[in-house]
Amino acid sequence: MRSFFRFILLATLFLFISSGTLSAAPNYDPQNPIGVLFIGDPFFRMADFYKIVEEKLLERFPQLVVGEEIQSKYRKYYWDVKGLLKEADLPSRQELFAFLKTTPYRQVLVLVVSGPNAASRYTFLWYFTLTQSQATMQIRALLIDPTAQRVIADEEIVQKGPLSIHGDLSAKRGCFRLAMDYLVLRL
Repeated sequence: MRSFFRFILLATLFLFISSGTLSAAPNYDPQNPIGVLFIGDPFFRMADFYKIVEEKLLERFPQLVVGEEIQSKYRKYYWDVKGLLKEADLPSRQELFAFLKTTPYRQVLVLVVSGPNAASRYTFLWYFTLTQSQATMQIRALLIDPTAQRVIADEEIVQKGPLSIHGDLSAKRGCFRLAMDYLVLRL
């Protein structure tokens, strides 16, 4: 009799544990990943910035697709549908939703990067000059559901980056990292 109660206790414990892990599972479909589309300044469509987005947002969005795949689809859409050689700097809402309907992603994170500026200041030390760069940029992040054509999340940040002695590109990378740290908490 005692072993029977022990079996019942272990079975109910197993049911409670398994039901908790099922409800704690992430709510995403591995067949439909989340795409990341960069719009705005073409400077940010580089492998360095794709890697930063993957590092910062991969924990929040496990099935993240960042890179040239979606960017080339965006350029191809403007060539085939719009008949333009170059995509618009900032598309209208209707154009953006029309493009996103053609993608295979269940959600798309659109990063609109505008106004990246890098300023340098020079410090004179005896016989040489030390150059320090600092970047500022504005990023708007839109998490969009293309099938429902609705915006799930909309966040915007104007970020000033840390000082860098390695030039403007390093300053822009540092500023972009800080902006991604902010956006990952808000999306």
